[in-house]
Amino acid sequence: MNRLIQAWSCDPDRGGEFAVSWGWIANLDRVLKKGDKIYVCSRGLKEEDIVKEGLEHVELLHVIFPHIYYDIFKETNITYILWQRYAYHAAKKLGITFDIIHTYSLSDYRKPGIWYKFKDAYTIFGPVGGGQYCPKSLISYENSSHWLRDAVNKYCKYSPIFRYKIKRYSKCYACNYETAELLPDAELLPDVPLNDKLKGLRVKWGRHDKVVILFCGRLIHKKGLFLLLDVVQKLQVENWELVIYGDGELKERLKERIEELNLNDKVIMKGAVPYSEMSKIYEEADIFVLPSLRESGGSVLIEAMAHGLPVVSFNMALSKILKEHETGKFIDTFGSKEEVLVRFADELKELIENPSMRQKLGANGYQYVNTELTWEVMLNKVYGSLL
Repeated sequence: MNRLIQAWSCDPDRGGEFAVSWGWIANLDRVLKKGDKIYVCSRGLKEEDIVKEGLEHVELLHVIFPHIYYDIFKETNITYILWQRYAYHAAKKLGITFDIIHTYSLSDYRKPGIWYKFKDAYTIFGPVGGGQYCPKSLISYENSSHWLRDAVNKYCKYSPIFRYKIKRYSKCYACNYETAELLPDAELLPDVPLNDKLKGLRVKWGRHDKVVILFCGRLIHKKGLFLLLDVVQKLQVENWELVIYGDGELKERLKERIEELNLNDKVIMKGAVPYSEMSKIYEEADIFVLPSLRESGGSVLIEAMAHGLPVVSFNMALSKILKEHETGKFIDTFGSKEEVLVRFADELKELIENPSMRQKLGANGYQYVNTELTWEVMLNKVYGSLL
């Protein structure tokens, strides 16, 4: 059988969507039979990655994409939409009959591409996100781009053209409840399975005298870091510190805000580190916090739970699913901004003061990701008898 996977963001040495794209390819390669092929069209994957990892069934499909588009549009949605069409035509030129075509990355339900036009192929779209939105109570922490995002979501919800394209796919998967509501007949499926390298880790609870709260991710508006600083300022408890790993456009502004709030002794900014060093960083923490204002999935949540950490985030997107498994504290966003901030601080305070609760929630998360969010489970749900 011939399979094709669209994996725009793909890299075995990076986290997030890059790692998940790679996971689809590498884990599928392991279960295929002799003679089966996986053709991959990707923006970032290299031939040497395939060779280094010893993938036997994978062949990189070269997409000749004019570099002028990167010069004009940079790494934007327009560039991605154009690249998808070039990738589609590159696949058509091969003259191969594809049995299965799977488009995963970018994990965005608003950009389904045109892979459904391969009439003889079983076409899979997702799991994708993008349907989530910033709660009204927290909109002051967002940047102005959310208005355009909300408008596009509304268009997709009611557009007959968009719905026609989605229905042409054989199967669609949404990674959170918000996106599932916008995709006709989509099945709910979290899109961040546990990296095989993080399975079954030895975990030690009750790690430090001072409770270490960890955040790692890009320093951008949607991650809610200014909100997090306002939350920790309200903590009526000692014996904690917040450690922030990551880099991004808000780095200097965050440093200034930490200074303004007199949090220099409590909040430490560490900068970005290679993905290969993240496991050690998780081991040095007691609580993982992700204050994102809108988040499609959140692979860092899965990684944190794999290290036995209780997680704290807003009750939306992937966290709605995690709440069902009691893996941490998930804050509701109804009411005023001040009410949300107080609620967040109270939940965080309870975790800081209660080590047995941290261990219980951390153990629940560890169990969940190691049994229900594995690549074996994911492949079986998406491919099943197609294998």
